[in-house]
Amino acid sequence: MSKLWLNNVQVVGNLGHDAELRYTNTQKAVCTFDIAVTKPGSQQYNQPEKTTWFKCVVWGKLAEVLAPRLKKGTQVYFSGELNENKWKDRQGNERKTMELVNYSGFHQLIIIQDGQPRERPAPGPHQDHQTPPPPADPQDDPDLPF
Repeated sequence: MSKLWLNNVQVVGNLGHDAELRYTNTQKAVCTFDIAVTKPGSQQYNQPEKTTWFKCVVWGKLAEVLAPRLKKGTQVYFSGELNENKWKDRQGNERKTMELVNYSGFHQLIIIQDGQPRERPAPGPHQDHQTPPPPADPQDDPDLPF
């Protein structure tokens, strides 16, 4: 009996800031950025416009290739796995965040329209004072079955 599972999230939206490229202790590239997805409001149903923010992560060579092109305002299509990232802050409190992660060739990131410089900064997602560590490298996880 095979085990069937699916964890794939697809979003289309605009980057809230330029992508950040960092390297793990094992020198593996990791690129992080936030995508804002705005659902239009409806006057008919008296519903305001709503923006949802997604933290996104790309690994490896793809991270190095994409990072210079992922600028604030760039519209992208992103397909990735929803992943929970846990860490402890400086006070020792347990923290966690949900991220969309592009681990493999199965997932995609497509640049739809390059970002344009803006004169006024756009409102960004709520920024916590504690910066989470880079996401764990999936190849370093001994619990992964592959």
